[in-house]
Amino acid sequence: MRWEAVRVARPPDLDIAPLPIGKDDALTLHLSGELSVWTMPTLRDEVVHRCRNGNRRLRLDLSGVSVCEVATLYGLIGLMHGVHAARGYMCLIALSDAVMQAMTRSGLDPRVLLWDLFRDSRQVRS
Repeated sequence: MRWEAVRVARPPDLDIAPLPIGKDDALTLHLSGELSVWTMPTLRDEVVHRCRNGNRRLRLDLSGVSVCEVATLYGLIGLMHGVHAARGYMCLIALSDAVMQAMTRSGLDPRVLLWDLFRDSRQVRS
């Protein structure tokens, strides 16, 4: 019997880098790498960690995302609803080409995810 080496696929990688907090007390998280069902738990855990530590106003910058699965777009919507249910706000401020292509495939309107509540002070809860 002859054994051949089998290459194991490298798991997807997602980097999350916090950017300086702006005047409106919102924390921006810059995402780079792959946004997939394998990396969504990492993003979810980071958002939950930030919310538990007082960052209830979050912006996600997806300009560095190189791969995006359609399923993760729905995961982002669910995450946004979860943050809102916890009396916080989360929105997206930038989409990469990969994210836009996934949105086109899914039929989602980009305005669903790019709605920035921080700009409308009448809707921001303390």
